[in-house]
Amino acid sequence: MLYGYIRDKDIFERDYQLFLSNRLLQGLSQSEQAERRMIGKLKTECGYQWTSKLESMFKDVQLSNELNVNFRRNHGDKFGVELYTNVCTTGCWPSSSIPPCNLPPQLKGVTEAFKKFYLAAHSGRRLQWRCDQGKADVMVQFNPKTKKVLSVSTYQMMVLLLFCMKDKVSFKEMQDQTQIPTDELQAHVLSLAHPKVKVLLKNPNTNKVADDHEFMINSKYKNALYKVKVPLLMKLAKNNKEIAELDKQNKIRRRHMIDAAIVRIMKTRKTLKHPQLAAEVVDQP
Repeated sequence: MLYGYIRDKDIFERDYQLFLSNRLLQGLSQSEQAERRMIGKLKTECGYQWTSKLESMFKDVQLSNELNVNFRRNHGDKFGVELYTNVCTTGCWPSSSIPPCNLPPQLKGVTEAFKKFYLAAHSGRRLQWRCDQGKADVMVQFNPKTKKVLSVSTYQMMVLLLFCMKDKVSFKEMQDQTQIPTDELQAHVLSLAHPKVKVLLKNPNTNKVADDHEFMINSKYKNALYKVKVPLLMKLAKNNKEIAELDKQNKIRRRHMIDAAIVRIMKTRKTLKHPQLAAEVVDQP
């Protein structure tokens, strides 16, 4: 394996876990067996401590599949919304921070029912909704003759549902009602209003967003497909910000690992010259 030749193994492990989590949560993995074989090879190379988190991620997804089947069996379609959830164990997935947001009224019934269902089966646990990693299919009636199913992110779905109550919604109103972080909201809204997408119309028609800018559904929307996938065009900017934050965390983690290695060595050797100490720290597994 090439893993043995990688110098910054901690960075590889961080990125691999991040990309694997994205494949699992977005349903992008081509083969579960291939993913598990890769984890098995990584376990042979780097040990159980790190790969145990990857295996826990697969276990969470498998248990979530069973949980969703049981929930639908008990509640059926009485909410008019098909909900699919991934219940992720804190500490096993790359990011544990949960961005704030307000779930739309259309989802309150089904989410509360799922929460009661889950906590009844797993007492003592806490369930929090994380909407920045999800996706949704939303049926939009653009005009009396045009109806499309849009495949969007959960944040974009929350924005589109606001137009059930008003024809025009300002960016400030979107912020107040959804509580989505400003940078995230800008990226998702501008993706819907992009000239190549035109699900929403923006006034004024610029690539910047201010509180008083207004958005509306494009009544002249046209697309040959019935189901349309809306790309998140600003995803790259978000990824760069995430990577910078992860690099900062990684440097802190490395410093702690070096400190721990020095303490272990000095407990054993008691007295050591600096060149010898540096050599032994580098040789630490």
